[in-house]
Amino acid sequence: MKRRIFTVGILIAALVAVALELLPSGAVLYFRGESGEVWDRYYSYFSLTPFGYAVFGPLISAWLSVVLVVLSAFMLRFKSRALLSALRITAVAATAISLTPMLFGVRYFTLIGAFVTLTLAIASGASFFVRE
Repeated sequence: MKRRIFTVGILIAALVAVALELLPSGAVLYFRGESGEVWDRYYSYFSLTPFGYAVFGPLISAWLSVVLVVLSAFMLRFKSRALLSALRITAVAATAISLTPMLFGVRYFTLIGAFVTLTLAIASGASFFVRE
């Protein structure tokens, strides 16, 4: 019973993370104009624009979150040690990669990004309470 409760918790946290990643203000890019002014543009985690400007973390984190949703849905139906290992690795990797915009500086890490990281960290922590 505890296995199912934690798996449902992982599924809900991953779904919340994907919903937050779909919002159009998750990833931020800064551009400098000709006169020297700096303007910021916000994008969804699934947008290819930040990826094209070498900010790889949001897109990779978004797709790992989708994989996490699929794996946790499979965990509700099937009981497998390999599936649980894949779930744990994906959850930890998604959490770590969601922090990569901070490598460019704190201003590249938005409030939406913080909530995405928080929900992925909750999913990651809950994955270690799931018993085989």
